[in-house]
Amino acid sequence: MKILSRSERAFLAFLAFIVLCCAVAFVGTVVNVSDVNRFKYITSGEVGAQINTFSASGNVTIFVNNSGGGTCSTSIAPGSFTNIVFGPGNWTFTGACAANTISNGAVKIRGAGSAATAIFIDSATSDLFTVSGSFFELSGIRVLPKTGVLRTAGSVIRVNSSGGSNGYVHDVELRDMFNGFTFDGAGVDDWTIDHAYAFSDGGNWNYFARTHGSSVGPTTASGFVFKDINANWSAATRTDAFFDFDSYTDTVKIQHTNVIVGGTVPAILAHDTDSGGAGQWPRWVHCIDCSFESAGTTLVNLVNSRDFIYEGGYISGAQIGIAIGAGAWTTKIIGNSFSNLNRQAITIAASNQDTVISGNTFETTGTDANNTYPVIDVAAGASFFTITSNTLRSFSPNLPSNFVNIAAGGSAGFVIASNVLNNLGGTAINNGSTGTNWFTVNNTLSNDVIAANQVTINPGIGQDYSVILGTFSVGNAYKFLIGNRDVRFDTSGTGIVRFSNGVANTATITPATGAIKAALYQSLTNCTSTTGTCAAAPSGAVTIAASQNTVTVATTAVSASSNITVTEVPAYSTRLGVTCNTTAGRTYSVTTITAGTSFVITASGSPATNPACLSYTIRD
Repeated sequence: MKILSRSERAFLAFLAFIVLCCAVAFVGTVVNVSDVNRFKYITSGEVGAQINTFSASGNVTIFVNNSGGGTCSTSIAPGSFTNIVFGPGNWTFTGACAANTISNGAVKIRGAGSAATAIFIDSATSDLFTVSGSFFELSGIRVLPKTGVLRTAGSVIRVNSSGGSNGYVHDVELRDMFNGFTFDGAGVDDWTIDHAYAFSDGGNWNYFARTHGSSVGPTTASGFVFKDINANWSAATRTDAFFDFDSYTDTVKIQHTNVIVGGTVPAILAHDTDSGGAGQWPRWVHCIDCSFESAGTTLVNLVNSRDFIYEGGYISGAQIGIAIGAGAWTTKIIGNSFSNLNRQAITIAASNQDTVISGNTFETTGTDANNTYPVIDVAAGASFFTITSNTLRSFSPNLPSNFVNIAAGGSAGFVIASNVLNNLGGTAINNGSTGTNWFTVNNTLSNDVIAANQVTINPGIGQDYSVILGTFSVGNAYKFLIGNRDVRFDTSGTGIVRFSNGVANTATITPATGAIKAALYQSLTNCTSTTGTCAAAPSGAVTIAASQNTVTVATTAVSASSNITVTEVPAYSTRLGVTCNTTAGRTYSVTTITAGTSFVITASGSPATNPACLSYTIRD
């Protein structure tokens, strides 16, 4: 018998260990026949039919790894819980495979990354994937037309039934596919498009994404997230907005998106083609950290919308930045940068309501012609808008005409306040409003001292406004326009307040001496009553009847501490419509005061034949 060396014995022991491990693995759970059946491999041939065969029962992962790519000509119809992984290469989807229907749930189609896996569509009009099953996923793939194919219709993904909800598309690149994603139907909900790229090589683009619910019910299409979208369509022929939000759209979030669009159609369009009315306008569409650039167009066109927000973003290069239509309610434009716009940065249409424009920077707008286009252009009849805390500057020789232009008409209920303005061709605020309940305050214009500190208030009847400007310092001019009168703190150093109403120095107040001077004193109401019925008038003309020595003047203007002056005025005959007594010598006193109700005037003697005509004045 041969005696084995130490090294030979060690080698045999190692082999025995390997055999033991394999035996344990075979009888244990590390390798399971059912697990092996869940993985299928396609390495050659037409892939569509093979995918359908392998996935018929679902719950399978299929690796499609033909060397360098391959062809799919049979429409893909995988079973539920199917994960299809395309390896690197160019895959041509032709014939029936250019229009696939995904009706089962939890189908995933993945590639090795958009730079590695490309799907070329050999159809000018087909929808690549029509999805009616939930939890569909597309990722890691570049999708584009086959060379020589010009797309004129169709989408990469079309969803038009409520079953096609909860989809997820990420890390994809689209080129000249005409439409990207179409969500059009009742109950189409909860889709996320994340890290998507859309470019053009000179072909056709209609829209990147369109959302539209159904008038039946009605039922909304809702819950869409578009995140980290990058696109450059400057070379494309375009026919629709990049984002098209139509009737019955409900809840859309756009985040961290950078889009360069070409043509004459907008980056965002919100509208109501179904005429569903205000309750069915696209609503709760929020665009946060969005950057849109173009030339010769309106970038954001809000024809109909509710609670649209554009915040922390960038608008550049267009004719008009954001057009807010009559059917756009509760629009918020906050903290954005508007730059290099040919005409207006923002327009607000007639009948628009509840727009807030705050904290934005407007830089170089109205460059098409000097002193021609305002930064914010408000049509007649727009109401309840707020324009506050914005900054304006320009680096172009063509300056905007105004910061805000309000067309002549009944705009009402608006506030323009605390804006810092530089480089305007004309006045800061061109206000043609004939409405009420509005004010402008503290808008600083670098080259206009009076306009820099001007406050304008036009309250409606019975409306009160409190405007707090802080501490006034000598040398600063503040001008208040209240209705058609102005009050001005001048720069003389004496603290004089002037009430001018277009005529200088008609009234002055000098705090240092306590002096008050006015050309005319008037009360808000002035009573004329032979019976003493004077409502709330603090002054007026009344009579004591012949043979009487008292009159009760009923006015709520009186208080327990009122100073009341009574004078007989025989010249009031015409005013009171009586023949006034002309006998001299009587005196008059206030003998009773009922606070908030009335006071009694008592004469030292009764007038004979004709009544005594009296004037009273109440001061508190």
